[in-house]
Amino acid sequence: MNVGRAAMGTMTTTLLFAYSGGYVALLMVFMAQGTPLSNILNYKYVAAELLHTVIGSFGLVTVAPFTALCAGAFLASFDG
Repeated sequence: MNVGRAAMGTMTTTLLFAYSGGYVALLMVFMAQGTPLSNILNYKYVAAELLHTVIGSFGLVTVAPFTALCAGAFLASFDG
């Protein structure tokens, strides 16, 4: 269980960095122009990327235990 939790945490962090890495340059441009953070978060592109990050992380966290259950059931069918 500890290994599974660590693997899910690692995958979620990797997914977070993968999604956020795509728009970090854009965020740096906005910050260099002096755009307030509340305006940056209201841009469609930035809001969409944040939503992708949240949904992707949620999907990963919910699918990983489901995959473990399916693998356990599959393995149990070979034992009996």
